[in-house]
Amino acid sequence: MTSGLTTLAIDTAATLASTATAAAESTDKAGSAGVPPSMFQQYLTAALLLTGSGFTLLAGIGLIRMPDLYTRMQAAAKAGTLGMACLILSAAAFHGTTVVIALASLIVLFIFLTAPIGSHLIGRSAYFVDVPRWSGTRRDDLTGCYDWDTHRLYPTPEENTGRKDRPHRMPDAVPDAPTG
Repeated sequence: MTSGLTTLAIDTAATLASTATAAAESTDKAGSAGVPPSMFQQYLTAALLLTGSGFTLLAGIGLIRMPDLYTRMQAAAKAGTLGMACLILSAAAFHGTTVVIALASLIVLFIFLTAPIGSHLIGRSAYFVDVPRWSGTRRDDLTGCYDWDTHRLYPTPEENTGRKDRPHRMPDAVPDAPTG
């Protein structure tokens, strides 16, 4: 028996496949599909694929090599977003149809809008539950700005008049990352 989420995913995939098939058939009727890509399209596709693969590889290496949650999250959010955008745009460059370019542009826009917001929320949540920071972290700009009773964030520690120390305190640092 499949779960509701699995059924939803299967239905969504089937809908997207039928939409893509209908779009391909409509471009076949217009005569633009089936035309081999030009040399410029091929070079652009190859450049975007290589660039996107490089950024995605850097994001993966960053996830493995970075010492704490905050730096890992930065590597995944920045390099991963650029890598996925280049890979999706390479598909648009290769196919070159209006429908594919429009869909790819919407996907890239969605990724650019959601990835930074998601990583910001994860980082903020991690900070407020006291996820330990790397021992090489030099400064913490939020120290004294968060009121633990009201859960309000103030721009400066001076504006936090009801400042209380954290109700619980985890270790401030995690050990250095392995260098091997």
